[in-house]
Amino acid sequence: MKFALKEKKTFFCDSFVCINRQSDIFPGKFYYVEKTGSFYFNLPKGVYSLKSGGFLDSEISVNYEIQLPEFNYTEKLPKKVSVKFGNVDVKAMIYRKLGKVIIDKNFKKYPQYVFKFLLEHEKGHYYYLSDNEYSNETVEMNCDLFAADRMLNEGYNPSQIYEAVNVLGNSALAERRIENIKVNLLTEELIKSYE
Repeated sequence: MKFALKEKKTFFCDSFVCINRQSDIFPGKFYYVEKTGSFYFNLPKGVYSLKSGGFLDSEISVNYEIQLPEFNYTEKLPKKVSVKFGNVDVKAMIYRKLGKVIIDKNFKKYPQYVFKFLLEHEKGHYYYLSDNEYSNETVEMNCDLFAADRMLNEGYNPSQIYEAVNVLGNSALAERRIENIKVNLLTEELIKSYE
């Protein structure tokens, strides 16, 4: 079953669901959950296909809010940031003055939400930079929160964000980064319906 969404939407499921998002670049599953009991999930604007399981439209809307730290740097975020895949020594690099992000071409093999997290994290560097007050690790954690906030507002789910962080970091660092996001989610009781 193929379906299109013009905006973020919440759905209800009582067993399992596997959904792919139509994409020319990113392969495979977009959202997959198998668990006992019912749960709600969001999907952002896009074109999808149901691979297995089922779901219903939800009468309630599940929304999250991230408590963002105060910006320590503010440079106007361009309306459109250009993105290119290439060979880089790190996962991604942002060129703020040029409004350009270069992402390592190896990230094409991951689901789209991993790319989305990485892109939004890089955009966070328009607002968070290392200085006397913020260390590099603090800046990276703040940019993670910025990315999570942007993604949740668009309709991505916490589980997708946690998986993206796991893909992007080593296990010890990924655990700290995921915990940082969980601690700053202001709708903590709803997160249990996603895990």
